[in-house]
Amino acid sequence: MNKELLREKYKLIRKSITEKNIKDNIIYNKVINDDIVKRCSTILIYVSFKDEVDTLKLIKFFLQNKRVAVPKIENNNMNFYYIKSLEELKSGKTYVPASGLKQCLE
Repeated sequence: MNKELLREKYKLIRKSITEKNIKDNIIYNKVINDDIVKRCSTILIYVSFKDEVDTLKLIKFFLQNKRVAVPKIENNNMNFYYIKSLEELKSGKTYVPASGLKQCLE
């Protein structure tokens, strides 16, 4: 199965999920209570879009006490950029880091 077919297949599966808010909260609680995550000083996390697992709540939580970096595709490469608030994301088709942010090179 090619990449586009897989993408479409999983989009349909995500759209069919019932009680998404409840499941998003279960994932949120598992992540924030994970011992490895608790010990990390930097979190690399994608910004959710449409029917994906909601990561905005996680990002808000981690911004309180960790360095947070989110991905941006540039010239077919995924680069991560540090953000200090959700306002540093620009919206469009998806939320991506605005220009002028410090790149995460660690």
